[in-house]
Amino acid sequence: MNAMFRTANATLGAVVMTMGLASYASAGCSFSDAMRAHASWLPGDGSGALLSTVYSPESDGFRSAYVNSASYNPSIVGMWKFALTAKGNVSPPGPPDGVPIDAGYATWHSDGTELINSGRAPTTGDFCMGVWQQVGFATYKLNHFPLAWEYNPETPATGPGTGGADFVGPANLREVVTVDHAGMSYHGTFELVQYDQDKNVLADIVGIVTATRITVNSRITD
Repeated sequence: MNAMFRTANATLGAVVMTMGLASYASAGCSFSDAMRAHASWLPGDGSGALLSTVYSPESDGFRSAYVNSASYNPSIVGMWKFALTAKGNVSPPGPPDGVPIDAGYATWHSDGTELINSGRAPTTGDFCMGVWQQVGFATYKLNHFPLAWEYNPETPATGPGTGGADFVGPANLREVVTVDHAGMSYHGTFELVQYDQDKNVLADIVGIVTATRITVNSRITD
């Protein structure tokens, strides 16, 4: 799930994790020192009550509720169809508002880990992983680390297919998102930073993230 502007002699190019933009390549992830285990998540109201995740067949969605409380708190756990869109960057060199940065499917697991299947070409790396923590009522923070690759047909193939890819460097995608009351969509903000192999920043992109829940009844056309 990746895409970012790559800085090369003041030009941002093939290192951005985007979906279908030739000027983007790959990368994106989030890092946070405050990540904790799922069992230690606490609500943002200071009550100290632990959270439990409950599936509700009636709504075909997930709900989180405070233990021994009637408060309703939608859960992030599940599979989602997501999109990252640029917003608030200085352009140039950053992408203008509305430019798609990445899109695909993300699964947020109950153990606090997360997996993304990006719309990027598999040759350049389309799977990446992260960890998450609840930081408020129905609000979650993601810390995601992809590895960015740039397709290069001149590079010897290292697996099935023709041609290979050159390693660009690690990336860091940070998201803060809020699940809607029905638990069927979420929205929020992201920051995607692409580094080279020496940890120098190649690009820093911000924007908005939106997602809809995938259920057992969902179809590609939904």
